Amino acid sequence: MDADGNKNVRDDARTLIVISDLHIGAGALDDFDVPIELEFTVFIGDISQRAAPVELVINGDFLEFVQAIPWEDAALRSVTPEGQQLCFTQTQSVAKLESIIRHHPNVFKALGWFLAKPANRLVILPGNHDADLFWPDVRARLRAILDETAGGPVGDRLVLHLDRVYRPPQMPGVWIEHGHQYDTNNRFYFDDGECWSDAKPPIVQIDGTGRLLACVGTQFLCDYLNKLDETHPFVDNVKPFSKFVKMFLVGSALFRFGTPVRAAIAAWGILRFLATLRQQSLGALLSEGGRDVPSVAEAVRDAWKELPEPQQDAFVNALECRGIEFVMPIPDLLSHEASAAAVLDSMAENFDLVVAFFPPPPEGLLSIEGGDGTLGFVVDFVADESKALREAAENLLRHAGAKVVIMGHTHEPQDHPAGLNYINTGSWTRYLRVAEQQVEPSSWSLLAPGAIEHFPYRLLFAEIVAAAPDSVRLNEWKAGS
Repeated sequence: MDADGNKNVRDDARTLIVISDLHIGAGALDDFDVPIELEFTVFIGDISQRAAPVELVINGDFLEFVQAIPWEDAALRSVTPEGQQLCFTQTQSVAKLESIIRHHPNVFKALGWFLAKPANRLVILPGNHDADLFWPDVRARLRAILDETAGGPVGDRLVLHLDRVYRPPQMPGVWIEHGHQYDTNNRFYFDDGECWSDAKPPIVQIDGTGRLLACVGTQFLCDYLNKLDETHPFVDNVKPFSKFVKMFLVGSALFRFGTPVRAAIAAWGILRFLATLRQQSLGALLSEGGRDVPSVAEAVRDAWKELPEPQQDAFVNALECRGIEFVMPIPDLLSHEASAAAVLDSMAENFDLVVAFFPPPPEGLLSIEGGDGTLGFVVDFVADESKALREAAENLLRHAGAKVVIMGHTHEPQDHPAGLNYINTGSWTRYLRVAEQQVEPSSWSLLAPGAIEHFPYRLLFAEIVAAAPDSVRLNEWKAGS
């Protein structure tokens, strides 16, 4: 019997179930919508009723701290004297968790039901979007709400696992990790050392206050994409990041056919952000054949001429209300490379005004076709994240003693690729999918509020039964199945 008077359960009798990348947030940027939340609660209820005990592992990005409210306050960001970007304090992360709990009480009730069955066990690993779990106060609050919904303390049946890899005690051949540490844009290193463990968390002290490290992906969300997500709700649902870059930063179609100002400014904003992030010039970021400052400025200037004069004046007045004033007319400034960059920066930083005053782009502006004029990027931004994780899994299976490898992070499911005993569980969020025989969708309408039909979801989970600990299945959850 255990301390609560429950009959002990042998670890080797458990079924192991792994999910990842739920991204449960709060506020306008939350991707964990009502239909998905309903599916999740039914799924948890279903596995709670199994006769055999279940160990549920949530393998990273369970909670979406980066986009949860509050997300706009400048106090959420800082930087070390050496230039290392930092984000949330412990107090700020707790505030975000409280927002998530308020917006999704049924999630925590469902997990409480699961833990109310004495034989069940819940293991949560942090991912790059919920590195906040390294904060003691965040873990304490999460444990408190799950104790409450479970009807009492759950003790060691709730594990907040702060090391990079989790190997279940009953199945030591199973290797579970989120996978972001293999992704150059989302890994956590400081002073050339990895910061992703209980012994070395991704936390840096600055001016007597601890703050989380901000990887490149977190910086991109905080500094750019969160703002764009307000007006284009599905812009962050194009995964992985390399696919987003290829689709969003268009080439010949963007600059050849009377480019609407929205598309050009959005592309410019991302280019400038990525160049600044890498401390590179735009020329260094763009590969040969890419477009430069004059090309973008020309596209915006041409689009500007199509606006009625009252609308041009209203846009300039709106910028002036935000403290941005130009010494000469915008078309004149856009005619000179030095001043054009400043104008484009101002417009990108106030993209909501661009959306409000300028018409949307027509169909066909998200082409990822190759050819002359297509934007091309240095390898960091077009790296194949799924391939990187797959190669890491192959190495682990060969050299680390792993019999089974399970990851998440990329949002792209993998089911024993090339015969490897490797599963990627994808994501429990909406994201763009295109059948292999179809042409890649190529319209800004894909990113608009009404584009939900382009972003279905598949709710996948890995399952290993005690009788076959080296055999993993990738299953799809559908209510009633």
